[in-house]
Amino acid sequence: MATLSGTAISSTFDLLLKVNSNGLDGTLRAIQDGDATDSVLFLATDSALISGNGTKLYFYDADGGEHIAADNSANLTITAGTDIELKAGSDINIPADIGLTFGHASNQKIEGDGTDLAITATGNVNVTSTVDEAGSVKIEENAGTSGTVRIYANQGTGADSINIESDVGGITLDAGSTSEGVKVGTVTGVPITIGHTTSETTVADNLTTTGDTAVGGTLTVTGTITASAGASTFGVASDEITVFNPASYTDAKGGGMTGGTVIYGTTTGRVYTSGAGTGSVNGSKFQIDTPTLGSDSYIVSVSAHRGGDDSNDVIHYGGVYALNINADSEVSVDAITENDSDSKLSVTTGSGFANFVLAQSAVSSNFVGNMKINALKLIRGSDT
Repeated sequence: MATLSGTAISSTFDLLLKVNSNGLDGTLRAIQDGDATDSVLFLATDSALISGNGTKLYFYDADGGEHIAADNSANLTITAGTDIELKAGSDINIPADIGLTFGHASNQKIEGDGTDLAITATGNVNVTSTVDEAGSVKIEENAGTSGTVRIYANQGTGADSINIESDVGGITLDAGSTSEGVKVGTVTGVPITIGHTTSETTVADNLTTTGDTAVGGTLTVTGTITASAGASTFGVASDEITVFNPASYTDAKGGGMTGGTVIYGTTTGRVYTSGAGTGSVNGSKFQIDTPTLGSDSYIVSVSAHRGGDDSNDVIHYGGVYALNINADSEVSVDAITENDSDSKLSVTTGSGFANFVLAQSAVSSNFVGNMKINALKLIRGSDT
């Protein structure tokens, strides 16, 4: 007021501010100067107004750029020279169905409807953490037993429309439920590729295949292969071998091998068909079937030994043979490997049979022999 000191009202009234009309009440009224020129400031007993399209309410000074402004399109702009800090004793609430956009009026948006939260972008959505610790990025469902986490691509048609990769580390997929486990490709007809053409794939425990399994390379088994009822096919049509309801046979005779009757003299074992019969053999024997079409193949192993009066006079024999029988009961046997140091082990064949003979030793008259024969039935795929 010092600038008006000593002046008359008649000469300075235009420097005074006043409220338009009848003073302050519940109606917003313009603040005017003494010449009744309206300012942008309107006051009422319960509100205040900064009027005008784009009119700015500055804070601190007019040069720093910190201001609030509104336009005639109902937009409110808060501008700061550096940061804008929102501080509250509790939450800062954005109403339902009101989006928070970034860099564009509508394209990059976070919005909630009171139940769900939507993050929408016309470009990429990148979530990055720079903290160096386990669990630095976590997506968690924590609502109840029916909750799920879904990663969904509904437009991409490429093989990598969903791509999970680790640049320098590994990827672990695990489940806390031993009954539900980890399921991959459960939709009918979905092809699944595991590994690269040069990578190693390890199944750390039991593997169960309910459909077909095709091996394009080499299959190496360090344990045991067990085939149950049904057909197991190996190879291709031109040279395949099929294990067809694989039948196995075994029989043993002789005191030293089975605890049964001691065999003196020459020991003869036999593989035979019903048409050929058992013959006059004293060693192990079993019956096989004559195929109705094509030919059946067997892998036959023979284990035997003979001895005399001297306990040191014991010689062990053995051999693995490929036995083939056709629909005409013609039998052929080829040795795959033999242990027959003095040529006492021999094979003879006839219609519907093969005899495995361990000849009598010339060392002792009290010669004792025994024999065990095992066989696994195979059928050539080209003959079926």
